[in-house]
Amino acid sequence: TLAIVSALIIEVAGSRFAFPQLAVSELVMVGKGTGMEIETVNGTPVMRLRETLLPLIYLGDYLKVWDKRKEHAHNDGDMRYVVVTRAAGIPFGLVVDHVLDMEEIVVKPTARNLKDVRIFSGNTILGDGSVIMILDPTELLQAANLREDITHQQPMDDKHLLETTAEENLLLLFKAGDKTPKAA
Repeated sequence: TLAIVSALIIEVAGSRFAFPQLAVSELVMVGKGTGMEIETVNGTPVMRLRETLLPLIYLGDYLKVWDKRKEHAHNDGDMRYVVVTRAAGIPFGLVVDHVLDMEEIVVKPTARNLKDVRIFSGNTILGDGSVIMILDPTELLQAANLREDITHQQPMDDKHLLETTAEENLLLLFKAGDKTPKAA
């Protein structure tokens, strides 16, 4: 059985990967002159996108592939793309060097010796004959272990803060185990 999916072909340090197009919310260019900057909050790279903090994963760092000319230092002046996606209900961005194309690809299963590398959901052969791996956004998010306090942060203004402090919470009271009251 073969599956054909639409995928975004991305590049990091000369290595190409396929990313499922259904998982892509938007593409954002970051770097000097774009108005979008990458910041760091508690050691996690983030980007402000429409009043929210979007945690970022540098794909090259995570896969340990770097451009030999630049080593693996991140230069704020470098123009990069952020593939904005969502997995398991958590929005995050994948920082890549280039976005090459959108293609219909045939998904082939990964080889047995790569089955344990869960961030790859398969591979495909492109029109030029090169074989590239297909990234799995959910597994990538889990493997990157992004900080939950950043991924769950919502924009707050004074009005929103006042509304949330006056909000009531409904609790279900029950007795379990030693018959002491508990609440959920």
